[in-house]
Amino acid sequence: MDQSEFESYAHPAEEWTSYVRQNGLPPFLRYNSSKQAIDSQTITNAARLKASRDFWLNFTLTDNIDIKTFVFSASDSQEISSRVYRPKNAHPKAVLLYFHGGGFCSGTLTSEDPTCIHLAQTCGITIVSINYRHTPQWTCPTPFQDAWDARNWVLHSHDQHHLPFNMDLYVAGTSSGACLAASIVTRERLESTPTIKGQALWCPWLCLPQSFLLHEFAAPELASSRQSDSRRSSESYYQPSIG
Repeated sequence: MDQSEFESYAHPAEEWTSYVRQNGLPPFLRYNSSKQAIDSQTITNAARLKASRDFWLNFTLTDNIDIKTFVFSASDSQEISSRVYRPKNAHPKAVLLYFHGGGFCSGTLTSEDPTCIHLAQTCGITIVSINYRHTPQWTCPTPFQDAWDARNWVLHSHDQHHLPFNMDLYVAGTSSGACLAASIVTRERLESTPTIKGQALWCPWLCLPQSFLLHEFAAPELASSRQSDSRRSSESYYQPSIG
């Protein structure tokens, strides 16, 4: 598919904007205390874990996928848990680093088992799921640093965790997890260390075109407020094939 065909996704759908005009946005959820936020987190995680258990009740895991859980140290020496899903006939080089959604507040490794198993089976590649730290126990930029540390851990610890040597690394995420995945790609570009081959972002938390701070750029006339406006930009961020 030509990258220009993605241009329609650079704007909110008219169906959605029309609905908001007629009905307004729902009230913004605010917590009066950290305890209230933690209680909500606990309830949400319990519901997500139940959905994961229900998945396992109707799913027979064969020996086609090897699943192992690991712990690595973040840059502040805190332990971060991860889970690796490797199909028996996995692509020899491709590894997908996955970050779950949940508003930076909820989600666990186990809640993401169904998604990661499905990705591993259908794509035939190794999936590495990261349980980054959540709010309210931790605040920004902790999850973003966890994501970057996870990227470094995967790249430099392949020999210890049966990951491919000289791997082709991809990133993916849902919602807040997609924001983390995108942040790694952006940080690589800023630090001139491009390693990631491509990204898959599902309902990502990204800047809408109408909110883009184009006027703050050093050279606004050379920038684009939409990735799809520039083939050079889209090719830098998106490479759909796994080589």
